[in-house]
Amino acid sequence: MLKIAFVSSNPHPTTFRSEGSYIYRCENLALGLAAMGHQVSHRHLNSLVAGRLAFDVAVFLRPTDSLRLRWVARRLKQAGCRMVADFDDLLYDPSFARFRPSVWSGQASLPRTTRKFVRHGNALRQFDRFTFSTQSLFDHFAALHPERLRLIVPNAAFRPWRELHRIHAEPRRITYFSGTRTHDRDFALVEPALTRLLEERDDFRVQLVGPLQTRLDHRHVERVERVDFKRYADLVRSAHLNLAPLEDTPFNRCKSALKAIEAGCFGVPTIASPIGDYLRVATEGVLYAGEADQWYEQLRLALDESHYRRLSEGLIERLRPLSDVDRFAREFLSFVA
Repeated sequence: MLKIAFVSSNPHPTTFRSEGSYIYRCENLALGLAAMGHQVSHRHLNSLVAGRLAFDVAVFLRPTDSLRLRWVARRLKQAGCRMVADFDDLLYDPSFARFRPSVWSGQASLPRTTRKFVRHGNALRQFDRFTFSTQSLFDHFAALHPERLRLIVPNAAFRPWRELHRIHAEPRRITYFSGTRTHDRDFALVEPALTRLLEERDDFRVQLVGPLQTRLDHRHVERVERVDFKRYADLVRSAHLNLAPLEDTPFNRCKSALKAIEAGCFGVPTIASPIGDYLRVATEGVLYAGEADQWYEQLRLALDESHYRRLSEGLIERLRPLSDVDRFAREFLSFVA
């Protein structure tokens, strides 16, 4: 049995476990490891500065360089702990800071964002093993640091969601989950197709969840503010069709196909941009669209009742091998052993 700590450097030390990245990169993997009999704990970096440290493995989510991190890393190494850094975004190469969505959309300053990337990059020297959520992140890191030990641990459907069932709600809803306020340019890819479809038919609703600025204005567009994770699960499993548009940038090519995985574990099909990790989950039930006309045609196709059944039936089983957190936990154990 291993003692494994998952560590956050989030600026909010009392609420870090409610952050989406932490839930999927740490909480979910910890549940898989705990089911195998290993002892897991969730810690904030601040809590490791003093006191006894007795961990076999410590996984740091998105570590950033600081005197505190260096001090904690030294103490853990002295105690024989294996140090793992985990990244689910392209944050460790300052030359790519300009592609971060907040900078790309003008919501954040490039100099400030670059400084943050430099700190992530400097933190790498404290670790001897590295895990990444996608092949693109893995490959980018390998090109920079070919000698470092690394592993892909894909994002998986949240383990407790296995006990939940789909909700068939009326009217049917096409959902888009923005997550953060940096996805306006992504949603703009599908906006013209939705506008056209809403003008042609009234047998569905478009549900936009989370912060988003859009010109889409119609009586059948529903807005939902940011929700907690339990409410989020209810919205995912009550959807009829899910959207995952992503602008084709170096940063977005490193993102995971989590939106398709989440919806798919309830049999809800997704239309996605054909980039990055979304191509890994290619199966019937995951459709792709690039240009506005393609989004429109795929939306029409997915809303056709007979075709929808082919997309939805069996989707859970088709995606399960690509989103099995228990398998990823076993591979992680082999990596840190």
